[in-house]
Amino acid sequence: MAAGSYAWMPVSCVNGIYEPELAKYLIENELVDTVDLGKAILADPAFCEAVLNGTPFVKCFGCPNCQYGPGMPHKCPAETKRSRK
Repeated sequence: MAAGSYAWMPVSCVNGIYEPELAKYLIENELVDTVDLGKAILADPAFCEAVLNGTPFVKCFGCPNCQYGPGMPHKCPAETKRSRK
């Protein structure tokens, strides 16, 4: 690499992105290259549609000791709320 040149390195944003507006803002304003979603998607798989289309979704409750994941013995409160719709 020549002196003074820069290599492109993708920048990801993680942790605490539970609002579609925030995810969209970060990408549209080129603040990050990717937004990595974990709990938001576990809470409601329709979260990405909410980001892209503004559709309704069930928000992650932000439980302080979240251990939820596929195959876990307990249910996420957001999953329970989503199933009642």
